[in-house]
This record gives sequence, structure tokens and C-alpha cells, in this order.
Amino acid sequence: MEREQMLNYSLEAINKAGAEKADCFLTKSEVHELNVENERISLLRTTYDTSLVLKALKENKKAIIKLNKTSKEDIDTAIEELMEMVEHAQADPANDISEKQEPANFETPLTKPDMELMHKRLTAYLVFIKEKYPCLTSDATNLKFMKIKQNYVNTNGVRLSETSGRYQFTCMFVSKKDGKSSSFNYSYYLSDNLEKNLWEYAGMERLFKQSDEQIETTGLQGKFVGDIIITPECVGSMFGSALSYLKDMSLISGKSIYKDKLGEKIASEHFTLHSQAVDENLAISSHITSDGYTSENITVIENGILKTFLLSRYGAAKLDMKRSANQGSLLVLEPGKKTLDEMIASVDKGLLLCRFSGGNPSDNGDFAGVAKNSYYIENGEIKYPVSETMISSNVARMLLDITEISRERLNSGVTFFPWVKVKSITISGK
Repeated sequence: MEREQMLNYSLEAINKAGAEKADCFLTKSEVHELNVENERISLLRTTYDTSLVLKALKENKKAIIKLNKTSKEDIDTAIEELMEMVEHAQADPANDISEKQEPANFETPLTKPDMELMHKRLTAYLVFIKEKYPCLTSDATNLKFMKIKQNYVNTNGVRLSETSGRYQFTCMFVSKKDGKSSSFNYSYYLSDNLEKNLWEYAGMERLFKQSDEQIETTGLQGKFVGDIIITPECVGSMFGSALSYLKDMSLISGKSIYKDKLGEKIASEHFTLHSQAVDENLAISSHITSDGYTSENITVIENGILKTFLLSRYGAAKLDMKRSANQGSLLVLEPGKKTLDEMIASVDKGLLLCRFSGGNPSDNGDFAGVAKNSYYIENGEIKYPVSETMISSNVARMLLDITEISRERLNSGVTFFPWVKVKSITISGK
């Protein structure tokens, strides 16, 4: 069935099966991919995928089912199972679907790949790595073009659709020399064009240079409290957990460290964070939320003040609060006034934190983990790459202990982050 026909049929079938309300979210993707193996382009393939998510509500009870096969028979079978799930679900007055909105269709100009250019760029990348970074191996590498079509419809008359296309480059790499090896690292970015060489996007060549430097590392001795400068690649992993405290699960459970902090200071005055549904600096947009609304740009934290929780329609109804205008993705952190060099020069003792490996923070925000691909800083100078080095702190305290943010920012196509300096971090060596 065609998209519109499939969606209309699904809604009608769910209604006929006894649901009071229903919605459908259809995603179709088309991916053209070039892969690298043994330093050669080894695979060209095109894949297609379909995901149809159906939701039914009856007597305040809700059930959701996802299917990848979308023939009429598959949909009928799924709806039969869906309605059985509804009957056994627990009633909750917060369950509902999005309200009536004007129909909207969003499309980006880039809807088909330039396969010849993709091959040219990937070939040039392999030559570049071999000639300039002979110690570096970059086998887990691929270049994709992804075309994604999304449709949301519900029985309140909401009809939203979005079609987007973008390139994605992903690579994992390690450097080896004389029997020694760096820790592996990785990078990826999304772009709406291939105007530049692949290594010229998202600071990728800086990571290659660091990988070669990290073949030889030094273990720190002892334990001290110092500063860290978090690279743009690592900002998301360090502060992303803070956003989880602003979302449904944490707030509904009452465990969020920010549950009573709306309108209050939760971060340094240097820190302003936006979630951009649409931003000319980013390669992609997100016009439709998963709960059936048109997305809008929001400021999550402004000069350290918490401006909004990231609640879905359900979370907002459950807590009798305002729904967030988007879901807290596509993050943009405002730049600061200092250059990265000035920030490094201001560190007496600490780390340039390039990658972090650790578990999720505890309910109160405490965390600990390993600093990977990172550097020791002393007296305002980067001294050497480190190994076997732990850091520990508290996420909430870290946000408040941000002392500087760089003027420079790194654009990955899905985030736009600067370097961030944080004080009072416990750093432990051997």
C-alpha cells in the first residue's frame, strides 16, 4: 500500500476494532552506503526499511505496537494483537493523543545522493589517510546517504509529514607503531553536502593527529582535584545525562535532581543551551515530535537558568505541567569569550578530556569513569597523552562549576558545541 493509503487504512482498522482514539507513525528510509574494509571500498549497497508504529486508546488504557511488514494482512494481525494489549493495559488518565493542528508538510532540498561524488570523496579520504597518517588504521568506515520520510496521523485529524536527506560519515580508527597502539577513537558527522573533503568536517583531522600522538601514553601518579577542558566531541556524553533529569521518567518518578528547579539556576551563567528543531547551522531538522506535534526551537538553559523541562504530552499531563515544544535533541551550546588556547593557558593542573567511558550517573548525579584519548595539562601547557586515568564528580555540580566556554565551536551536523572548562574535578592516576 502507498503511504497515505496505509495510514488511512490503519486508523480506520484500529477504530473498527474498538479503539476510542488512535495514532500512526510511519517511517520509511532509503540508505545508499559505501563501506571500507582493509583500506579499500568493499561494499556498495542500498537498503530500504519501513517502520509503522500503531497506538490505540480505550477507557484511558493505551497500547503500542511496532511492525516492519506493512501488508494489509500484517496490519490486521498487528491490530488484533494491539487491541488485546489494550484490554490488559492499566488505565491512566494521562494517556491521550495530540490535539487537532493544521496539516503540515516539511521537505528538505536534498532528496537524492550523488553516488559518483560519494565514491570520489571516500577514495580521496583513503589516499589522504595512507599518505599523511600511515600509522592510522581506519577500517570501520562508511559513507551513507539517508533519505527519510515520516508521517504522523491521528483520529483528532492531525496529519504531519517530513522528508529529509543527508550524508553521514562514520569512522573508527586506531594508530599503531612498533608494537604499540593508541586507544581506539571514533567520529561521525552529518552534512547536507559533500563540498569539502571528508576529513575537513567536524574537526576530524585533529582527532587523527591525536591518535598518532596517543601511541605513547603516560600514566598519572596519585590523585588530585583539578580542572578539565571537555572537547566538543565529549560535551554530549558528559552533560547529556543532565538532560535525562529533565525528561518524563525522571520527573514522573520524583527522582530528578531538578524536579523543583524550573526557573532557577542549575548551571554557570556562561552556559546557554538550545534545542533546535530547525537551525541553519545543523545538517538536519526535526519538524515532528514522536508524540505528534510540530516541533519548535527552545532554550533549555539560559545563562544558567533552567527555562523548561523536556516533557512529552504524556509527561506534561501526568504532572500537570507544560509540554516541551520539542524533545531535547539537536543541541546548540552558545560560545564563550575565551579562545581554546587561552582556556588551556589558565589551567594549573588538569586534563583535556577528549573521550569518556563510564556508566550512567546515580540518581543524585554522582559519576565516575575513565578518561580516554585525553591529555595532561600543567602550568597552562598540554604535556602528554595519559593512560589509566579516572575522573569523578557530580553532574549537577559540574554544570555549576563551568568557568569558561570557548569561542570556537565544532559542528557535527547534529550538535554545535564549544570546548567547556570545569573546575574541581577529582582526577586519579595509578
